[in-house]
Amino acid sequence: MLLVLATAGLTTAACTTLPDTSGYTAASLALRPAAAAAGTALGSELVRMTELLPADSRAEATGIGNSFNDAWATTVVSLGALGRYAESIEAVTKAGNSGAAAANGVAESVGGLASALGIVPGAALLGVATDTFALLNTQIANIRATRSLERSLEASEPLIRDMSNVIGGQVTRARTLFQQAIEMEGRALDHDIDDTAQLDARLEAMEREEGFHLAALAEQPARDAERSVSEANLKRIRDGRAAIAPRVTAYRSARAALAARAQTGNDLFAATEHALETWRESHAKMVRAIRERRPVSFESLTAAAEEIRELSRRWRAL
Repeated sequence: MLLVLATAGLTTAACTTLPDTSGYTAASLALRPAAAAAGTALGSELVRMTELLPADSRAEATGIGNSFNDAWATTVVSLGALGRYAESIEAVTKAGNSGAAAANGVAESVGGLASALGIVPGAALLGVATDTFALLNTQIANIRATRSLERSLEASEPLIRDMSNVIGGQVTRARTLFQQAIEMEGRALDHDIDDTAQLDARLEAMEREEGFHLAALAEQPARDAERSVSEANLKRIRDGRAAIAPRVTAYRSARAALAARAQTGNDLFAATEHALETWRESHAKMVRAIRERRPVSFESLTAAAEEIRELSRRWRAL
């Protein structure tokens, strides 16, 4: 009798409805459009920079801009692949497949993600050891061989982690190019103001020195004539600083604006990296939920995509 009850309990547990993973799919699908908007925002800085640079620097700036656009376009494609992967896993769970059918579905989903990322056995990819995917086909075959939805998803975890790292390498590449562009724009601003800035610094030192001298003369009434000369000198110095002040002010304003754009740009890259990490963690959470047959939420992944969108909106307001 106890054996019958135990068997019945196991059967009931095995038949427990799989958790709804549509939240994971929706949050994963949100990553691509969010990143596309971020790329448009960041790319606008490169176009703006190129237009403001001296003619002899524009070819280099254009090259950096084109390389950035290519790198970010690849990132957007990769994030889109994460969404399609999530859709395929949802389809497997909704179909209620078990055993070999489920394992085959997971294996095909993982293989499709690898293919979308351009990963082939032995692929040499940015930021990834050459042999990381050397046994890709073997690893996918091992997923298929589990003949179980739960075990196939667990077997996929190392590959999912490595593939998210590949996308992370794409983000790093784009960040490096963006920073190169920001540094180039900063050098151009510094070059344009260099002579004026040096003159302003000299005049500032002279103004300070003449001010001290005049203050000392004010305590010596017998030196009125010398004080008049000092006052005239101080006025000429201040008039000189006032003449170049608009240009100095414009430079400082441009530098501050560039720093703000650079910070927001770096925040966008950091948010994208955070979203990737959250996606990877959400995948692990989904695997655990399917194994334990319990409900699961993916609010953190949804929030990560929204953070990218919000930063893109902030960029446009700069």
